[in-house]
Amino acid sequence: MIRLITEIDSLMSYISKKAKGLSGGDHIAKSFKIGGSGERRFYDSCMFKGLDIKKTSSKDDINHVDFVVDGKTFDVKGLKDSHRNGLILLELKNVQGKLGWCNPSGSPEFIAFDFGLFFLCVKNSDLFNLSEECCDLDDLVSSALDCYHRGYSRRNREDLMTMVALNEVFVSCEHWILPYQEYRSPMQLL
Repeated sequence: MIRLITEIDSLMSYISKKAKGLSGGDHIAKSFKIGGSGERRFYDSCMFKGLDIKKTSSKDDINHVDFVVDGKTFDVKGLKDSHRNGLILLELKNVQGKLGWCNPSGSPEFIAFDFGLFFLCVKNSDLFNLSEECCDLDDLVSSALDCYHRGYSRRNREDLMTMVALNEVFVSCEHWILPYQEYRSPMQLL
């Protein structure tokens, strides 16, 4: 528990003041646990497959880059309830209204979504283009559960999210599947 608190404190030093004020400690701890588990599982799966993978620093993580795999940048999204339902929540703007992790800039190059048995690795710019093509972001809803092809912004935040279906990503986006495999070796840092 002490290690988790230390890691949360370290993470909090990189989270914006606005985000800190809007999220409770329990929410941050849960998000950190889901994210950390997804990153560990992704790392193990890449190592098992023989891919060249390095973990980035916490500072790079704030720029949505968790890993560099075979020279490509990746942001890993842990296993979420929406994934279990065949849906993917996309963050187009962060709490400050700046570019979210799903963006047209090409950074990170890929997003790796944890689906339990596998990771779906999707080209980020293709995800953004999909959201532009099929989502009405001006049709704002008040719940993340209702944001399929619609915009969602949390109260008192400047974020913007939407949701797309897994099958839409398969059809419209460059992607590849990475089966989950346990490996358990220390993470190599950049």
